[in-house]
Amino acid sequence: MTAVYIHIPFCERKCSYCDFPSAAGKSRLYDTYAQAVRAEIASTAADLADKRVSTIYIGGGTPSCFPAPLLSSFLSTLRSCLDIPANAEISVESNPHSLSNTWLDELLAAGVNRFSLGVQSLNTKELHHLGRLHTAAEARAAFALLRNAGCLNVSVDLMYGIPDQTSASWRRTFSEVAGDWRPEHLSLYALSIEPGTPFARWKQSGAQPWRWCDDDRTMTMLWSVIDHFAACGYRHYEISNCAREGFECRHNMAYWDTAQSYIGFGAAAHSHCALESRGRTRRFHNVKRIETYIARVLEGGRHRVFARPLPPRALLGERMYMGLRLLDGIGVTEDMRSTFGGAIERLVRNGLLHERGGRIALTRRGVEIANTVFAEFV
Repeated sequence: MTAVYIHIPFCERKCSYCDFPSAAGKSRLYDTYAQAVRAEIASTAADLADKRVSTIYIGGGTPSCFPAPLLSSFLSTLRSCLDIPANAEISVESNPHSLSNTWLDELLAAGVNRFSLGVQSLNTKELHHLGRLHTAAEARAAFALLRNAGCLNVSVDLMYGIPDQTSASWRRTFSEVAGDWRPEHLSLYALSIEPGTPFARWKQSGAQPWRWCDDDRTMTMLWSVIDHFAACGYRHYEISNCAREGFECRHNMAYWDTAQSYIGFGAAAHSHCALESRGRTRRFHNVKRIETYIARVLEGGRHRVFARPLPPRALLGERMYMGLRLLDGIGVTEDMRSTFGGAIERLVRNGLLHERGGRIALTRRGVEIANTVFAEFV
């Protein structure tokens, strides 16, 4: 089975913290970009070794600022080229500021059955710091819009570690989401200061008189929301994700299980799958610049960059650290034991992993310094 990702690299405005491949002010490219994505889907499908699709995820960028008829056309093209079962998970990301009844109705009619809503915060100052376009009132209205339209599988994104965010303001945000909204899924993001972003410049120069969150306070915020949602009946199933039973994100589960294939369409999209023309499973990504992607796809140029195959030890290590993102952990094979047995024993001894019934998983402390744990398998 293959997981499909379609990247929409367009935004109304770039957020101050964002280093994702996206651009604002390029709506003139919408039609030709959609044409290129449809062409890429059609040409790739003919060459795809496994044409069975398990999940589809349309992300960005901001898909909700992209015309619904064009998004629907991607799903139509996929259905004409690939084997998509009736129960496939089909997700689309949306932002409160650009979500509308018309856009939503068209996507529901096209078969979308899961929506992710980028709320981040319900505090006006925090939203302003992040450069978000929506207000707390718009976020509440957007969630109500999804529910009133009959959306039964909604994920909400929340962000912690925002400058000037207090424990009290954070608790007010997640308490309202857990108690009043009760989405099926919650994704949690710690604010990361990425090079080249306005946030990185502001923090380095001191241009903004903000109180920046330190690691200890950020970690306290993470556990406060996880424990609160657990008390409300949600399961903390992955480092940064909680869900009601049966609503875990199937698309992301495919990424964390490195044995599964995924194929990405659109500018900057990444893939890990087998193409019949090349035989074995390969990793590759599309060119990042939107205009270059459009031109190369529509003119028959090379729009993909293939990565060198990873050696067996690196593949095994990747399987381990990706699997360990799941709180249920991963079953330890003989290959894992012979290659990383020393690291596993050391991490168990240091209280970062626990081992039960042939499976290893992160402890609470291991979750807090997960990247340190994962480095043992790189």
